[in-house]
Amino acid sequence: MIITIKDVENKMNEDAKNITKKQQKINERNEQIEKLRNWFPKGSTVYCTVQSVSRSGMSRIISIQGYGRDENGKVVLDEKTGEPWQVFPNYAASVVLDWPLVKGSRDGVKVGGCGMNMCFHLVYTLSSILYGDGYALNHR
Repeated sequence: MIITIKDVENKMNEDAKNITKKQQKINERNEQIEKLRNWFPKGSTVYCTVQSVSRSGMSRIISIQGYGRDENGKVVLDEKTGEPWQVFPNYAASVVLDWPLVKGSRDGVKVGGCGMNMCFHLVYTLSSILYGDGYALNHR
């Protein structure tokens, strides 16, 4: 039996269609976890900015920021300015935490609740998922 490239492509397309939405979501989450682990190794700092607070005070939109790192964990510097390369992993954080992403002028992760430091809550929860230790990452 002769197998052509077209047969192989058809088989690959069929396999791709057989992946369920649940499996796609799991794969996407795992990819984003790896990205976040590269951007935020243990002991690094996650910078939070509260973009807006709802009228009731029960939810906030928080954007997170960090500094890009290479494979060795060193902060990457911008070639033109010489300043650290900044990353804004709001999408990755929203996928990993399974919290809503808010796009637009107030890009960030929507965090519900009140009565405590919600930036700490976001970073603690993210750190717990990434490293199994809520205190593995710092927040500012």
